[in-house]
Amino acid sequence: MSFTTHTRESQRNGSKHLWRIIGLSVLLSMLTLASPLASWAASKSNVGDKNLLAMQAAYARNQTARLTALLPTLTGHPLESLGAYWTLKANLENATPQAVNAFFKRWQGTYWEDRLRNDWMLLLIDRQAWPALIDAHNGYRMRDDDQITCGMWRAQRKLGQPQTVDAAAIIALWFQEAPGYRRCQQAVSDLAADQQISADLIWARARQGAENDSRSTMLGALTLIDTAAEPAGKTLFGQPYLWLERYGQQAPSSDWIALALIRMAVNDNRYLTPSLERWMPTLDATQQQQVEATIATLAAQRSEPNAHALFARIDNRYLTDRQRAWKVRAALRQQDWSVVSATVQSMQADQQGESVWQYWLARAHLATQNADAIAQARGILSRIAKGDDYYGLLARDTLGQKISIADKRLKPSKADLKRVGMDPNIRAALSAFQLNLEGEASRQWTYAVALHQPGGMDERDLLAAAEIACQVGWWNRCIHAGTRMQTTPSFMHSYPQPFETDILAQAKEVAIHPAFFYGLIRQESRFNPTARSHAGAFGLMQVMPSTAIWTAKKMGLQRFTPQQLGEHKTNLKVGGNYLKILLEKFDNSVPLAAAAYNAGPRRASRWRPSVEAGTMEAAIWIECIPFNETRQYVQNVIANHAIYAALQTQTAFDLAGLMPPITPIGGLEPEDDTP
Repeated sequence: MSFTTHTRESQRNGSKHLWRIIGLSVLLSMLTLASPLASWAASKSNVGDKNLLAMQAAYARNQTARLTALLPTLTGHPLESLGAYWTLKANLENATPQAVNAFFKRWQGTYWEDRLRNDWMLLLIDRQAWPALIDAHNGYRMRDDDQITCGMWRAQRKLGQPQTVDAAAIIALWFQEAPGYRRCQQAVSDLAADQQISADLIWARARQGAENDSRSTMLGALTLIDTAAEPAGKTLFGQPYLWLERYGQQAPSSDWIALALIRMAVNDNRYLTPSLERWMPTLDATQQQQVEATIATLAAQRSEPNAHALFARIDNRYLTDRQRAWKVRAALRQQDWSVVSATVQSMQADQQGESVWQYWLARAHLATQNADAIAQARGILSRIAKGDDYYGLLARDTLGQKISIADKRLKPSKADLKRVGMDPNIRAALSAFQLNLEGEASRQWTYAVALHQPGGMDERDLLAAAEIACQVGWWNRCIHAGTRMQTTPSFMHSYPQPFETDILAQAKEVAIHPAFFYGLIRQESRFNPTARSHAGAFGLMQVMPSTAIWTAKKMGLQRFTPQQLGEHKTNLKVGGNYLKILLEKFDNSVPLAAAAYNAGPRRASRWRPSVEAGTMEAAIWIECIPFNETRQYVQNVIANHAIYAALQTQTAFDLAGLMPPITPIGGLEPEDDTP
């Protein structure tokens, strides 16, 4: 069966039923009757499957006795290791080292062995059981958890062993540690106790928490300055003006005052201006620059016209990485290319090397009209243009190149399909997918493809893995494996086109380019018709129930209920009509409609340039979207759209046609009720 054929087969029958077709025909002939995939496809009636699902329910309820009773019934099941994991993980705090080591030995080489090893090491870190942690870490393969890295650093330090990472790396991980995690904070606490971290760095972390609206981050840093600082820190975080009025005169240091002013700026406190006038003179020059950097960053995020001028008062050396990024964006809005260039070149090497900043640096060089600078810009753009991501496509467009995709339609050999299909971790992942254990299936697959061996599968095996996932309609894992193929890209796997008949029909009905449909769905759900977000969005196009009800009413769809979004044709119809409404409201602008689809049409309207600012280049407007998630979403949808258009037409696609200038007028009127 050709790739096009099996995508159409998926569209007709629904991917959740495709395993019956594939298992009895395609994969049996491709992989032979002895293949694990064949036995997988025929095992749905297996009693072990029912017992595994019963164990899933018991694990969710922490019913340890029931888990223990059901585990023996999974003997020989492809997911016996998952059942064993649930059984031990449910009571891991009370497990003996002997029981844990027995699990490691019995399930050596599986994802669930490494998953439990990770869980066990986190517990050992919390217990400060350093020798046991070192021992458990010896068999650890994933090595992708920063919490383990920080814990191991502490263990090696306590035991006097050579440390695999230095203090600077631990401090960097601490600055990246998300709220709710604490083990890198604990490692830095060790450094602070030994006076091996400067007060300036600790205050920088406190300011990061204050600016990012993370109380736990700010308080964690403050307690390294003063172990008794938490009560005062809580007041400062939540009521900075009150804290300044009550305690500002007695503040232990002016850093506290700077922190309170940052919190007032974040909260957009109405007393900020008089507070700045009163308290800024008490700060030293560096602290004043730090406060002003936060105010300028917030102004840039809010698209305030004075943001660029505010940044002009601040020396780049006082800016954090995040603040430098927003200084570039504020300069882009004003098209001050000299500031764009100077700010990018002031970035740390790793940030400066990112394709986003290299692209804008090249644009700044082009704006100089200097022959040497233009030559340098073309060199940068040529390097970026090798990629197929958003900035790679932008670079091609800037060089005057259209988007052309040479899809070689690579196919793995039968021997490779059979060998990869017999991989126990791939087999277990497919079994979990068959049972709709989507989270467990995806983690197992990612482990098999990317983490089981250093560097992940080679491209030959990735091609086979991608083909297997596509054949069973597991599109997000087909894409996952396909996009890891960098040397010989396989666009038929990284950009599949399932549900072809229905998507093309719906695109025609609402007069939207089918590539926009595919590009948006690839970003929203990875073609999973049962996908559900934490916010409640559902189906292929991830439509919110309230939005679906509103759209169905506009369409005149009778007796519609949100439960119908699980049927992919209805999801496409409702989602497609909502997308059409957004396009009509936003002048058929793909960037604006995509932003509205992700963040809501009211936000997209607010983000348009002001009348005073005038029309704005689309790439600059996209770069200045204040929400990171929405900015990346719009960029990905546009890149997807361009690649799908090139694939579908087999002709060069002009990216500029997707990105006309963004005008300051249009969008939602005040009385508009579009959700």
